[in-house]
Amino acid sequence: LGGNSLLDACLFGTRTGQAIAAVMANAGKPNDMADASALTHALQKRQAFMDELLSGASKTDPSEPALANDLDEASDPDDSASPNNPYALMGQLGRLMEEAVAVRCNQSSIEKGLHGLDQLDADARQLRAHSGTAVLNQEVTAIMEVDNLLILARAVLNASLKRQESRGALYRSDYPQRDDERYLAHTMIDAKEVVSWQPVHIVDMPPEGRNY
Repeated sequence: LGGNSLLDACLFGTRTGQAIAAVMANAGKPNDMADASALTHALQKRQAFMDELLSGASKTDPSEPALANDLDEASDPDDSASPNNPYALMGQLGRLMEEAVAVRCNQSSIEKGLHGLDQLDADARQLRAHSGTAVLNQEVTAIMEVDNLLILARAVLNASLKRQESRGALYRSDYPQRDDERYLAHTMIDAKEVVSWQPVHIVDMPPEGRNY
């Protein structure tokens, strides 16, 4: 699994870099990126997010210590008295996902995980930076990482809930068998958390059960 993740990062990281380089190489040509409305909207949304994070610095109690810049010095993730700590929230999210979809899972554990994410989402909306400067602000980076991890966690849980079978690293105790008839497909999920399926293109090696 670790090897697969590394290959994914290399493949799609390379493709992303090549795509960005191609766009930049043509940036000076006429009519390039004529319709920049989507880009402008994304930029405005990100800037509003940053402004909201940094605005919290002016409301922070001066006696309140700034958040530590590394995990060793950060507050204990189990410390419920540290609501404005992205590292603590990451720890809570890790434990929630471990309980919901670790080695074994089922409908109950996944739904419980989704319910727990609702509370973590609410907590994440309260995160604010202690410094009003964005440059080299590791706290802002950590808050953005929490935001991204919550989105990814919800996608994983929703996709796992819809796939009523066991396949590869996904073992559902309520659906222990693989179901090629219904789920020999890539799981696709959009920003509205709607799950759809993309057929697998099989070339030379049809799928078979694991035999040891």
